[in-house]
Amino acid sequence: MVKNNIICINFNNFKNYKEFSKFIDKSENLRKIYTGSDFSNTLSYESVFNKLSKVWILDNYIMYIQHKGSDEMIINPELEKIILEKSTEINNIVEETKVEIILDMDSILDRINDVGVDGLTLEEKDFLNKQN
Repeated sequence: MVKNNIICINFNNFKNYKEFSKFIDKSENLRKIYTGSDFSNTLSYESVFNKLSKVWILDNYIMYIQHKGSDEMIINPELEKIILEKSTEINNIVEETKVEIILDMDSILDRINDVGVDGLTLEEKDFLNKQN
């Protein structure tokens, strides 16, 4: 299932790792975060809690990190690969959910009623132009 959620965890908002750990335990989607696209390495919050100030996560993948005392955001070197995989996943879902549009006057008039003339597809507009 495609989620496409970006989350920023600010470790500075927690007094200690124990408090942060309670927060993570309540959030099922933050329990297993991958550092790369191959699912072999997961983020160990305990090992990074005192080193990082922020982590940005796209679904279950690290996008960026920021070290304590630094303003620099460091990009995950595998981010491009992760985004390409997510794009392919999204495109596959879009392909699977395409609906055939029936090109007849009644259905197109109904669509104009729903989405307006600007919301019609090129095929629907061509069909209307050919009817004149």
